This record gives sequence, structure tokens and C-alpha cells, in this order.
Amino acid sequence: AGPLTDRMMRDRAPTTLRGIYNYTLGAFPQFKFAFPLVAIPERIVIYLDLLRQQVGLLGIGLGVLGMGVLLWWRPRRFFLIVGMVLLHVWFFVQYRVFDLDVFFIPAHLLYAIFIGFGVAWLVRGSFIIVGERRLERAPLVIGLALVLALPVGRQLRANWEANDTSTDTTVN
Repeated sequence: AGPLTDRMMRDRAPTTLRGIYNYTLGAFPQFKFAFPLVAIPERIVIYLDLLRQQVGLLGIGLGVLGMGVLLWWRPRRFFLIVGMVLLHVWFFVQYRVFDLDVFFIPAHLLYAIFIGFGVAWLVRGSFIIVGERRLERAPLVIGLALVLALPVGRQLRANWEANDTSTDTTVN
């Protein structure tokens, strides 16, 4: 932000702690905490539906499994990530904007960590069942990869047309 020549931009550059707050959490105060407390459960349902749209029911199940695994394996990391998700969701369910789904992307990313731990637990369990025989692990790995790729491929196919901007030449 140092080389900015526009005075208005330079005065609002996030170069101090106050500037960082104003640029991030302090921005758009008219949108924050715009709903009464009785509306919060309905807003949480909106978030859960957005999560379901992003990861599907299989992803939600794997995430719940991953939460248990992470709590068992690394409890401090579990509480850190859960705290981050809860804080993020709590803040943005009270945000009045038309593109609310965009604001939940970091929460979805954090939930993907739980999904990863759930998948890791399943893979470890599968390897324990198969044992150390490498020849039998290969089909198992391929099968697991296909099972995990199918929901992603289905979402990709369903949303490709709406999000394909390959012919958009608005910007060179």
C-alpha cells in the first residue's frame, strides 16, 4: 500500500492494526448483526444447506466422522478448527448481503479439513484390513479414489454450464 498515489486509497490502506480491522471486520457496518436473535436458527439452516450444496451428504458424513477422528487424534487442533468454523458461521449468519454464499467459503474450506480426516481414517482402516500386501492395496486405493471422485464429478457436471466463462471476453 506504500506506493499508492491516490490519497483516498492511501488514507484507508490496511497498514496498521486499526486499518486492518477497518478493511476486514470493520467494513460494511450496515450489514453486520442485521438479524434479531430469533432469526439465527433459520440463518444457521441456510448455512447448513449451503454446506450440503457444496460437499453433499457424503461429505457432511465424512466431515462428522473426521471431527470425531480429529478430536481423538489431535484434540487441540480439533478445538482450534471448530472454534474457527463456529466463529466464522456465527458472524456471517448475521450478515445481510445478497451473496451470502461467498462469505461461507472459508468455513467450507475448514470443513474440508474434517472431511480429509474422515477419509484418512477410512483409508487407514482399509489398509489395516488388507494388511501390508501391496498387490491388494492397489485396487483398494483405486476404488477409494473413484468413490471420492464420483460426487465431485457429479457436482462438476451439474454446475459446469452455469459457471463456464471460457467464452466470456469482457476482459481481455
